[in-house]
Amino acid sequence: MNNHVTEFISAYMDGELSEEEARHVEAHLQECQSCQEQLDDLLSIKAQMAAAYQSIDLPDGIAESVMTVIHQEEKERTRHHSLTKWAVFIPVVLAALFLLIQLTPGFYFGMSFASTLFNISLSIFHAVTVIISSLPYVLSMVVVIAGLIIAISIWSLRRLLETRTIFDD
Repeated sequence: MNNHVTEFISAYMDGELSEEEARHVEAHLQECQSCQEQLDDLLSIKAQMAAAYQSIDLPDGIAESVMTVIHQEEKERTRHHSLTKWAVFIPVVLAALFLLIQLTPGFYFGMSFASTLFNISLSIFHAVTVIISSLPYVLSMVVVIAGLIIAISIWSLRRLLETRTIFDD
């Protein structure tokens, strides 16, 4: 067979294929040594990773610590949601103030003053919503940068451990 099933091997290994697709892959694996070797390599890697994860001893109370952090983040999101409610409430109050000023005898002065207040409140509302909506992006960037720092640290540590010193000989 010339049509290799390399794009299906990982899904086959994880049991994610339909019965028909799985039968097709199995038939190909019986005839193609290259694909069978790739499956064997992936199964070996999977077994090694499972063994490595099982050998890790987690500290006591790690689940409680993770759940505490999750609950703190939920509280923080709730707090940001309440700030959004206030950001909506302020323009409503200013609009009511605008109507009150419109009903006063100094209509022209009231009109320009109310218009200015309304524009200011809309600007504040817009600024607050932009700041609140950008917080998840800021947090995402912090996570990405932290991940890059960790990856670079691991890479440099591997390089450091792989280098031979004069005293190794």
